[in-house]
Amino acid sequence: MKKEWKRFIKDLGIPARFLSRNEFSSEFGTGLTAFPAILVQAGKDLSRVISTEEINQCRALEDLISLLRQRFADIR
Repeated sequence: MKKEWKRFIKDLGIPARFLSRNEFSSEFGTGLTAFPAILVQAGKDLSRVISTEEINQCRALEDLISLLRQRFADIR
């Protein structure tokens, strides 16, 4: 994991977990989302914050960080 990304996630102040496809499937089941994706869990509910397509459109880490900041601002 890149240091800048790790620092950004830590500074969000939101508990975060990074799961492999197998770990995710074991915990939540299969077919819920394509990977990679950024999801938010509220209780037992999962919401997709950033899709695979959106992640793939990011050309640099800064693009992904900017997109995630924007989405979290929209959620709050």
